[in-house]
Amino acid sequence: MMTLSEKVNQIGDTANGVPRIGLPQYEWWSEALHGVSDVGKWNRKASRYCDETLTLVFDDGSEVGKSPRNARQRPLSRWRVSVYAVNYVRGLQDVEGTENVTDLNSRPLKVAACCKHYAAYDVDNWLGIERYNFDARVTEQDMLETFLKPFEMYIVSDCDSIEVMINHQKWLKDEPEDAVAQALKAGLDLDCGHYYTNYVRNSVRKGKVSEKDIDAALKNLYIVLMRLGFFDGSPQLEKLDITNVCSDEHIELATEAAREGVVLLKNDNLALPLSTDKIKTIAVVGPHANSTSAMIGNYAGKPD
Repeated sequence: MMTLSEKVNQIGDTANGVPRIGLPQYEWWSEALHGVSDVGKWNRKASRYCDETLTLVFDDGSEVGKSPRNARQRPLSRWRVSVYAVNYVRGLQDVEGTENVTDLNSRPLKVAACCKHYAAYDVDNWLGIERYNFDARVTEQDMLETFLKPFEMYIVSDCDSIEVMINHQKWLKDEPEDAVAQALKAGLDLDCGHYYTNYVRNSVRKGKVSEKDIDAALKNLYIVLMRLGFFDGSPQLEKLDITNVCSDEHIELATEAAREGVVLLKNDNLALPLSTDKIKTIAVVGPHANSTSAMIGNYAGKPD
């Protein structure tokens, strides 16, 4: 049996584990590398196949895209965004696929994937505006017909969302203990911020949430870890070794994804494609010639 404090310490970003009963620590959230262009052409099978190879955890932006310069957004099509996201998650997670599976919640997983971000979540780090307090003013028609439509096919979340709703957006006027109680009762099993670990104990002591609600969250979380093979390993994945890294098949797949993720807007004098017969050296000049961070990419920028 775990104590209340031990239980609460498992429902945050870092699940501390319980050494006295042999329960190991687990880190739920991880940031993926930027700079992976996966917008490509409309190809749901290719989308799933690329993501089966990528196998990241928290990765793509799944809201409706409005700028072709953002390689982490989907196109301006509500239905396509929805289908992309569904296939993306399945490609990331599934080991055996979903065909002929009677209980989808029992099949093994490669990773536990999570879509982000929520509706009208489009501005970050621009003219002093941060995504934590950006006031998106959207008409009711646009909200219903465009921004909310894709979320009928997939569920989204993000780190520290409870804290943001209280401290920044002011959507929840409650005390932290009230907010975590509402979130747990609504089915939010994991908070990748620090609100659960900081305030759930007091919420239980104040009678706002019960220890049974925490037990229900823990049950769901550890079922996911069991499906991930965290305790017993994953026979389907244990045969993988260094020879599976940068294999010819993966190199070809990466090349194909790169080709489909590039849009040529201008080609004066047919300069492209470059000819190795005519061009032996290339000079790269300008402020970003050796700017590693700029080349990696980011989701922030001026929306002009």
